[in-house]
Amino acid sequence: MDKRVVLQPDTKLDFYNISGERVQFIVEDVVGLGGTCIVYNGHYINNSGKNVKVLIKECYPYRLHIKREQNGFLTIDSSENKQFIECQARVRSSFDVSNKLHNTSGLTNVTSNFHNIYEQNNTVYIVSSYVEGGSLYNAGINTLSDAVRIAISIAKCIEKIHSMGYLYLDLKPDNIFIYKETVDMIQLFDFDSMIPVDGVEKLEEYRLSYSTGFAPVEQKMADVMNIGKHTDIYSLGAILFWLLYGRIYKSAEIGMDFKWDDIILQKGARFQPKVYKGLEEFFENTLKPYSGDRYQDMAQAEIQLENIKKYIDIPVPFICS
Repeated sequence: MDKRVVLQPDTKLDFYNISGERVQFIVEDVVGLGGTCIVYNGHYINNSGKNVKVLIKECYPYRLHIKREQNGFLTIDSSENKQFIECQARVRSSFDVSNKLHNTSGLTNVTSNFHNIYEQNNTVYIVSSYVEGGSLYNAGINTLSDAVRIAISIAKCIEKIHSMGYLYLDLKPDNIFIYKETVDMIQLFDFDSMIPVDGVEKLEEYRLSYSTGFAPVEQKMADVMNIGKHTDIYSLGAILFWLLYGRIYKSAEIGMDFKWDDIILQKGARFQPKVYKGLEEFFENTLKPYSGDRYQDMAQAEIQLENIKKYIDIPVPFICS
């Protein structure tokens, strides 16, 4: 159970920029609670007197015993102070990395536009542009086509991040923002777990975390030598499985007796046999426990998803046995 105390609506956050000027943001409500941070909807008042909506990310890790005072200040036991400082350092690092990725062609629209980073209440805050939509966790996806299109959008985004030399390592529904207008483009807004590909062998410099149900065994066991692009590929498979079957995938669940057509989305609808065969092949190459049995490049996963989408969307006559 998450016992973190969130900031109340209308809470005023007074920050100071590098030149010492005061800027004020006002909290509206909670968008989501991640492992290391709480994300709020908020706004500030611009020079013309109008409200400008923003997202406000507060470093407030779930696993640490942190108390919030009435004035919003976070206090932590001295025994866990080191972990809290390390968490804040990762948030600062993710701010720099995210800005770098956001300014990269192909990633501008799928990564958060972070405005600035501030320190207040004994923690770190990041303010970013507001985007109309919500997290995948609460998106209410209703069709097989939309679920596969979202998976394709995720694959394209992560493939680009891989090409920039990073592993994302925290793909889960809470970290994926779905635009209100389309499912063909997603946005990632949590980069605290991301590490350079060439930093895998030096993971003592990073804190390797994971999200239960969406991380493969090598990540849960901190098996440094087996972490790579295939680690993110497993998480992609776990997300699509969660979308289609309404539950978290259990290790080694897929087998001879698994009913691929028991999809909860559009329950009762029948699709071409090639759709189910394509899903079987996709999950067989993403959710395998041994990393060497998975796709080794996100482009392979994307190609397979595109093939599945083709047979969902094109009305080709077929016979149901």
